[in-house]
Amino acid sequence: AGTYIVSGGEEPSDGCLMLKSNVTLSGAGMGETIIKLADGSDTKVTGIVRSAYGEETHDFGMKNLTLDGNRDATTGKVDGWFNGYIPGSDGKDSNVTLDSVEIKDCSGYGFDPHEQTVNMVIKNSVSHGNGLDGFVADYLSDSVFENNVAYDNDRHGFNVVTSTHDFT
Repeated sequence: AGTYIVSGGEEPSDGCLMLKSNVTLSGAGMGETIIKLADGSDTKVTGIVRSAYGEETHDFGMKNLTLDGNRDATTGKVDGWFNGYIPGSDGKDSNVTLDSVEIKDCSGYGFDPHEQTVNMVIKNSVSHGNGLDGFVADYLSDSVFENNVAYDNDRHGFNVVTSTHDFT
């Protein structure tokens, strides 16, 4: 438990924390373990937590924690969670599980799984106070969003778009 302060890398695709295959980031519970973007951050962050750009990442995720984009004390577009492969390229992320995760106060998206993701499960999670959509499903297949809540996001609570199929 506790609050962990993070900052972004030089490129937006660096994110703050990058998960590789066979890694699950686990906390003590939503609101108990908090990963928070540092005050004064002024860079674009494509995922406070994310998968590696251009790598096929599998069997990874996070559970029992909160991502806080710290929207009132930062500038630059900040997304909470991001994963996906290079758009239009061969490759995919697969077997991704997010369980009991809260994402709040990001200037961009809350949950933003993207390009060529197969078998993703987001369950028992909450997204609120974000500048764009709470939950996005963009080019997901064989994936499930279950028992999630979105509120007070500036655009959509849930946004299912571009080539998503076999999705419940």
